[in-house]
Amino acid sequence: MRVYNKAQITEIESNCEKNGVITLELMEAVGKAAFNETCRIFGDNIKSVAVVCGNGNNGGDGLVAARYFAEKGVKTTVILAFGEVKTDNSKAVFEKLGNVEVINYATDKAFAHDALNNSDVIIDAVYGIGFHGEIPSNIAELTSLMAKNYNKTVAFDLPSGAECDNGQISANCVKAAYTLAFIACKPCHFLYPSAEYCGKVIEVSLDIAEKLYVDQTIFLVTDEIVKPIVGNKRPKDCHKYDFGKALLICGSYGMAGAAKLAATAAIKCGAGLVSVCLPKSIYPIVASNLSEAVFSPLYETEKCRISKENSEKITELVLNASATLIGCGMGLDDDTAEIVKSVINNSKNPVVVDADGINCVSRHIDIIKENKAPLIFTPHMGEMSRICGLNADEIKRDIINVGKSFAQEYGVILVLKGARTATFTPDGRVYINLSGNSGMATAGAGDMLAGMIVSLLAQGIEPTVAAYTAVYLHGKSGDIAAKRCSERSMTPTDMINLLGDIFLYFEN
Repeated sequence: MRVYNKAQITEIESNCEKNGVITLELMEAVGKAAFNETCRIFGDNIKSVAVVCGNGNNGGDGLVAARYFAEKGVKTTVILAFGEVKTDNSKAVFEKLGNVEVINYATDKAFAHDALNNSDVIIDAVYGIGFHGEIPSNIAELTSLMAKNYNKTVAFDLPSGAECDNGQISANCVKAAYTLAFIACKPCHFLYPSAEYCGKVIEVSLDIAEKLYVDQTIFLVTDEIVKPIVGNKRPKDCHKYDFGKALLICGSYGMAGAAKLAATAAIKCGAGLVSVCLPKSIYPIVASNLSEAVFSPLYETEKCRISKENSEKITELVLNASATLIGCGMGLDDDTAEIVKSVINNSKNPVVVDADGINCVSRHIDIIKENKAPLIFTPHMGEMSRICGLNADEIKRDIINVGKSFAQEYGVILVLKGARTATFTPDGRVYINLSGNSGMATAGAGDMLAGMIVSLLAQGIEPTVAAYTAVYLHGKSGDIAAKRCSERSMTPTDMINLLGDIFLYFEN
């Protein structure tokens, strides 16, 4: 499934025109394909259809589809949301409508509302990828009524009121049972909150030559992408060091669970050796609940956090590790900050920076430009706010551009956690994760994910691939846990215990 943003779609359309595919021809192709797909969805049940059109090219797509419905003998009503169509192409297809009832919404609201309520299918062709801001008040009642009839509404390209690139929605956004994505899918089809308004997204293929597409920079993480990475069974002639040494620097007094969850997840994801550095005071607690790891109990501060006195020993361990995780449950103070800086500066192998590791870096952000090895940052929205200087709402309003900019500026792999966790790379790629659910919004889930990432890194999986693969497996375990335990009562331990089932699923 291809995913393109607004600028990329515009470039593809420009490429089509430069290569002889004029916009009017593309509009005709889109409208016909959308008509065919709508008939496929609803079958012979369509006796009447209401097509709500804007005055731009998206409205033109709707007008073409309306003509095909009318030619098939379906009672067809076109509702012009803003009166007369404006673009030359839309005017051209409007002239060819034929036996179609046309309602001007501004002057015939009551008739338009009746048409919506009494039609078998509603087509939303009001706004396209250019929409941003708010639905204007003069059509708010119209889009609201379409949303109330969502079970029979098909959105052309995206629901009117959704913004293409960031998933934000206007008040009175149309809600659809189906969204037909033309040329390719868009970020808003998968990012929240707009994803909830799209219903089932169906990519409608058009006869566009492959050479006219642009390079893809936004990707979806699915079973098909992950299976080749974790689906191969291990060779019979192997030993534990073939699968790497994962070093975890985690925990503090009161946060023993963070170290335990991260280490357990690392073990369950297949690292050959998992070594845990933690304060001496919590060593008995963690070790008594985790038999498979090896431990380095360390000197601690008065607050029972890892002391900077251990820096030399930690550096030695880092240099001997295949991959390192630092930050889970460590606490935030000067000692932690110095240890985090030392790990980033000295490691020659990939480092995952999570939780308090991120909080430490936020105080001295430029230290991550001094790294010698790949860095993977795993912030939630609050932590992202601290390291990029924007508040959480600002990040959510432009999540892809914010994530891309940070990863590119600082040369790190960024795993930005949320309802749709996305992985950003220094070269501008974005991987949107499609697994997971709201039951994972609970303490400890992030520690589990960090442990999974460092485990895959230790096994030699390329850093970007390890990051988005771990995110997907994490969400997959959450989806199964939700089915077995409910989203409300599932725990990270439930999810960790399901990792074996997940790997069996991909290996078979």
